[in-house]
Amino acid sequence: MKTTMKLDEVPSIGKHIKNGLIKLMYKTANMGLYSTDAKNIEIVDRLTGTTEKLPNPKPISIKQITNLDYAVSGDLVSETLVGLLYEKKKSLKATKGKNKDRYVVIYDVV
Repeated sequence: MKTTMKLDEVPSIGKHIKNGLIKLMYKTANMGLYSTDAKNIEIVDRLTGTTEKLPNPKPISIKQITNLDYAVSGDLVSETLVGLLYEKKKSLKATKGKNKDRYVVIYDVV
């Protein structure tokens, strides 16, 4: 199933805490963005029409997240769908105020 979302609407990955851990956001977890197994991720620049492909993410299961009390290694989080998209959002400066609606993310949910 194809899913589309605006890059500027990608939520934060979480709050950095001690020892390289990230306290995951409940809202993001409820959206399923940590555990979504996605393929064929593309970011489309609506201004220029260019497309950039991203690597396939490595999802973290909700069971694993709850067992760790929502405190997960930053390395694991950065490889999830939301981790990959959030890094792209920062590098492209795709925030609500700047480049709003410019970038669209399209991916297949497995």
